[in-house]
Amino acid sequence: RTFYIGVIEIYSPADDEIGVIEGMVFDNNGNPLSGASVTAYNANENIFVMTNETGYYNMSVTDSSTYRVYASYTGYWDADHYPVVASVQTVVLDFTLMPDTDYAWIIGEVQDDMGNIVSEAVVTITGLDGVDVFSQPSDWSGLFYAVVAPGTYNIHADSVAFEGELLSGEITLEAEAGMEYYPVVELNSLDDLDLTIELNGEQTATVEAGDSLQVTITFDTAGETAYIGSLSVHLDADADGMLSEADFNLMGNEDGEGFIYIMDNDTTDENPANGIYQITLHASQDNDDGFPPLTYQNSSWLFAIWDPDTTAPGYIATLNVTGFESGYSISGAVSPAMANLLVIAWQFDYYYYDYTQYIAMTGADGSYSISTTGSGQYDVYLWDGFEILPSNYYLSNQYQYVNLNGHITDVDFEMIELNTMVYGYVVDDNGDPVDSAWVDFSYYDYYYYYYEYDYYYFGTHTDTNGYYELYVLGGLEYDVSVYGNDYLYNLGFNGTVTVPDGEEFFEYNIQLINYDNSVSFNGYVLSNDEYYYYYYYPEAIAGAVVKVYNNDEYHETTTNESGYYSITVPHHEYYSVYAEAEGFDGYTVDFFDLQPGSWNYADFYLNPEVPTTLVSGMVMGEDGERIANAAVTAYDGNGGQYWAWTTDLGMYELELDTGIYDIRASAIGYLISWEYGVEVADQDIMLNYTLSTAVFTGSVSGMVHFHGGDVEDMVYIEVGNDNYSTNTYANNDGSYYLDLVDGTYHVFAYAAGYEPLLIWEAFTVAGNSVPFDIHLFVPGFTLPPHIEFLGDVPNDQGRQMRVVWSPGIPGDWQYFTQYSVWRLVPEAAPGILWDYVVTVPWHGMQPYSTVVPTLGDSTDQGIYYSTFMVTAHTEDPNFFLDSNPATGYSVDNIHPGAPGGVMAVQTGAGVDITWHHSVDEDFNHYLIYRNDIDTAGEAEAYTTVDTFFVDAGTTDGNWEYWITAMDNNGNESEPSEVITLLLAADKDWTLPMEFALQQNYPNPFNPSTQIQYALPEAAMVTIAIYDMMGRKVRTLIHEQSSAGYHALLWNATNDLGDPVSAGVYVYTFETAEFRDA
Repeated sequence: RTFYIGVIEIYSPADDEIGVIEGMVFDNNGNPLSGASVTAYNANENIFVMTNETGYYNMSVTDSSTYRVYASYTGYWDADHYPVVASVQTVVLDFTLMPDTDYAWIIGEVQDDMGNIVSEAVVTITGLDGVDVFSQPSDWSGLFYAVVAPGTYNIHADSVAFEGELLSGEITLEAEAGMEYYPVVELNSLDDLDLTIELNGEQTATVEAGDSLQVTITFDTAGETAYIGSLSVHLDADADGMLSEADFNLMGNEDGEGFIYIMDNDTTDENPANGIYQITLHASQDNDDGFPPLTYQNSSWLFAIWDPDTTAPGYIATLNVTGFESGYSISGAVSPAMANLLVIAWQFDYYYYDYTQYIAMTGADGSYSISTTGSGQYDVYLWDGFEILPSNYYLSNQYQYVNLNGHITDVDFEMIELNTMVYGYVVDDNGDPVDSAWVDFSYYDYYYYYYEYDYYYFGTHTDTNGYYELYVLGGLEYDVSVYGNDYLYNLGFNGTVTVPDGEEFFEYNIQLINYDNSVSFNGYVLSNDEYYYYYYYPEAIAGAVVKVYNNDEYHETTTNESGYYSITVPHHEYYSVYAEAEGFDGYTVDFFDLQPGSWNYADFYLNPEVPTTLVSGMVMGEDGERIANAAVTAYDGNGGQYWAWTTDLGMYELELDTGIYDIRASAIGYLISWEYGVEVADQDIMLNYTLSTAVFTGSVSGMVHFHGGDVEDMVYIEVGNDNYSTNTYANNDGSYYLDLVDGTYHVFAYAAGYEPLLIWEAFTVAGNSVPFDIHLFVPGFTLPPHIEFLGDVPNDQGRQMRVVWSPGIPGDWQYFTQYSVWRLVPEAAPGILWDYVVTVPWHGMQPYSTVVPTLGDSTDQGIYYSTFMVTAHTEDPNFFLDSNPATGYSVDNIHPGAPGGVMAVQTGAGVDITWHHSVDEDFNHYLIYRNDIDTAGEAEAYTTVDTFFVDAGTTDGNWEYWITAMDNNGNESEPSEVITLLLAADKDWTLPMEFALQQNYPNPFNPSTQIQYALPEAAMVTIAIYDMMGRKVRTLIHEQSSAGYHALLWNATNDLGDPVSAGVYVYTFETAEFRDA
């Protein structure tokens, strides 16, 4: 029902409502019409509502049959929808009304040739241009309604009579604007003609699964138009190529006499020629199911033409569907052999939440083979899709899972022949029969935590007398559940029964329980002592006692062979459920706020009984005072913790299993006292503790911040380490304060409705007060990653930074699939753009780090800033979390290498200096330094990109030269070795007259010395160094040299670059015409 309160519309369903119809009413320009009437009616009821100010309406319906719904408004033709089924759902119907001055209104009726109304006839109104402007079935009164533009129309109607005869009729109508017309379309019988059929041009066609099929039907054109025939498609179940009772009719009823009409030149006909109907069938098309037989590998189908005179199948074409060529297949067999069962292999795509399936049919020997298109995990399912199995056959291992990589064989299925029929009656709590109740028998041979092994399930409905029957496997104990029908939803039954072995029939009658006055409990009682890998395989405990009790009630039951229990007891809001078994410790689960008729599930994992030892004693202070509420905690080394609290007298008791424990005593205001390696055996132990008073040297304080919700309870905070532990509750404003001794502390915090927080080594106190805020998050709360550091990568050539980020909080996603790093495009780009840089895979809740490239470095010319952002991705590609951007800069930290091999030659042009190239990725230029040794001035510098330099500006005197390299970012290398030249006043720039070798200078030397020589002409020069044993140490030069004065530098290293030992050395000078030493 609809109520209006101001501008707020409140919808409240009626008590007898089974559906809702709602929507909008517009004019032909799309404007909403306020005050339009909307009527829904059928043979049982008529409902009328008005649209509101926005053109919206809704109405409740109470009938599950079809409705005609129409909208009316003054000055407009009515518009309608038919048929509308509004059972148990909300149907949205929008209307567009046309002006009655511009359009015509047609209210037509469909009759047969005897004048009887025909409902559900398909009425199509087509214009002269061949475009359909209306297509709806006639309603239960034979009427149809349409609004059309002015023009000439063909109105055509088709219907199938009760006996299966095809009826058809049509009229022509010329419509004028503003007029109403009431045409009658009379249907007449159409002759069903003989016809033949070809599949892909043949009477017998073979295709691979997934291929398309072209069906061509040729009519007997000797009859009158329209050309109509009857066709059915059958599974050739007995594989004999002929139609028989064993074959399954895809279009039939239980008698197998179903067929469809084929009409030449209808909208599905692909061949325009008269007398030939052609259609292409696809395995799947436009995401629909297509023609299913084209997907069934190893299947045969019969396309049968029905004789119009004998109403029996006549001409038959055969379709054989095979597998396809593939490098992947799954094969096996069904035992006992059974043909025409469906084996379905399907592969689920969790990323796109979609699946691909492949289907094959078993042959007469029960074997099957499924071709697939790829490898991976497949679920293989055996299905009796054509319902050919006898009622006493059961598919025991109906599902199997395989990892396919090539061809897999022996994926077999087993069917069990059930040997006992269970039958009986189901009655309600008053003893009256219950029809349509569901009865199921289930059996678990063994219960795993994630997987049920040897699970049998049999179910059926009761008939109108409450009678049921079903086949089961005798000799087993079954859990029996019965659920009342739609009218007795508050009734049910849960119990167990053992079906005797060897009996053909077994009677079992059931009386249902009224759950309105009861509550039920069920679950499993299992052993908690077996683990394997990361799957948990608890053993079922048969015969365990389960007790359900409170202050007013006590009930008990026992578990069956699979450890299952089920019990229904009178309703109370509170019950305790306790499970115990011989050799196991019992366990209790409490239930509160129980609702009438509720089912409450509880599994019990019982620990085997283990003999325990009593550890007891007293906890006191240094002055002998007894400490109440001290915690005594024992740690077993395997993660187990066991604790007890001292009484007002400082006494405690702990029951521990045999083992080695570290046991400590702690209390607020006292230092923790430990006893390590306490051996607990079969003798009780007395263990006393004396705690030292804590001397506080610092403190911690801060605020508790809440993310994702409000705080309705106090926040508990515990701070501790192995030396001192304390706790408190946060104040109403979220602040807290604790006095502490020096040390590094862990923090635990908890508030109702928030995830518990545990931070190891959260902060350190060293004679100071530490600020530390605590952040609590509601379950499922998400936070983006946070960039903790963005800085230069040291010792590199630049253009690189390291980004470090915290992972964020994935919330309900539980994890992020990956992180992506993005770099902000420089300001010259239009708008704000980000370049993708790199992806980092998820590896848990820990800090992440990666090196990212920059577009420039910080240099002596200025700082080039780079901005980065980190994005956390989830399983949903449209949901991701971006961090806040962070900005920094990179630096070229590596200087170029110092130039080597420096040589200076005095020539007529001045001093020629050469050196070896400096290897550097971002080399820019060289600096040549010249210094006058005889003066105190600074060295002069010259630049070049070559590996030589001619100094034409020197005069006589002592000069020294050295070279450095400079990179693009202004980094200068270490200087080269220094070359010293003595230019005498009497040595002009003319060429020497004779070969000469000068004494080295300085001599003695450390670390280098200069050797000068003169060449009157160009010559091949070799200068080598020898030790006093005559062994060559270093070849300084062996190359063609120009005429002039030359100088070489020796840095006291050998040919390998290793330093030589101190001592006396000889150097030799040799050309083709001169030798000296």
